[in-house]
Amino acid sequence: MPAPAKSRMGLSFLTGMIGAYVFAVIFVKIGRTVGLDTVFSATNADYIMNVLAGFFTGFLTMYITGINRLRILLYVFGSLIVMDSIAYFSTPMPIADMIDRMLTDMAFLVAGFVSYKLLPSANTKDN
Repeated sequence: MPAPAKSRMGLSFLTGMIGAYVFAVIFVKIGRTVGLDTVFSATNADYIMNVLAGFFTGFLTMYITGINRLRILLYVFGSLIVMDSIAYFSTPMPIADMIDRMLTDMAFLVAGFVSYKLLPSANTKDN
């Protein structure tokens, strides 16, 4: 029996919001542990890992959501942009960190939109 639609929508929103901040840090640490910063420059390795984290988070968010996927995707993306802008303008956040965040956010949007187009819509019942 599939999960209720509202609980899946809430879970996907939570995955998108938390994943956009947590997965990026985890992926960068994994990339440094594997040694990507020796293959590429440290900055490029961080960029690659941030983009992969955005792709992973975007796909996971769209995979969990059964209905209203585009609305959830745009709502999470808009919330991320607003929160990153507030963090940048209200704290002494370096521009390099803001670029990393924007890479993650844009990869999240691209992967979410591609997943929205490719994944079949789930048939969920609202209990």
